[in-house]
Amino acid sequence: MDAVIEQWAMVAPELDTTHLGIVARVHRVAHQLRVRAEVVLGPHGLTQGEFDVLSALRRSGSDDGLTPSALAAGVLVSSGGMTKRLTALERGGWIARRRSPRDGRSVRVALTPAGRERLDVLLPVYFAAEGEVLEGLDDAERNGLADLLRELAVRLDLRR
Repeated sequence: MDAVIEQWAMVAPELDTTHLGIVARVHRVAHQLRVRAEVVLGPHGLTQGEFDVLSALRRSGSDDGLTPSALAAGVLVSSGGMTKRLTALERGGWIARRRSPRDGRSVRVALTPAGRERLDVLLPVYFAAEGEVLEGLDDAERNGLADLLRELAVRLDLRR
């Protein structure tokens, strides 16, 4: 990456390329995370987006499930995107959609018993694959990186 920055400096010195190294490395890390996720999730017929929905349901701790709109807000996807994910997960036996017992109008989404069992086997494998990306960083480096990325994310969110 340093060579790319040097090349840009030589052919177009007027361009501000100070960010290129950071952005390129963030892209590279994101790519590695996507590859690892595909390796782990693919054999289970899951996409990253579908896994995100399952994770949101699991960590909610609610046997009652969540509404599709709460899930969509939690995983930052449109209602149309959420419907597509829920349909695929329901077909795969991971989740069930049920009418709310409280009002009969709204829908609740919950993990099926089989879906929860399968997810509980998958979660440690998935988290281990993600953790491999950070191997070699000590605790101080991990914490520093987490702090910087959190700050960047907050600033980006404020710009919306």
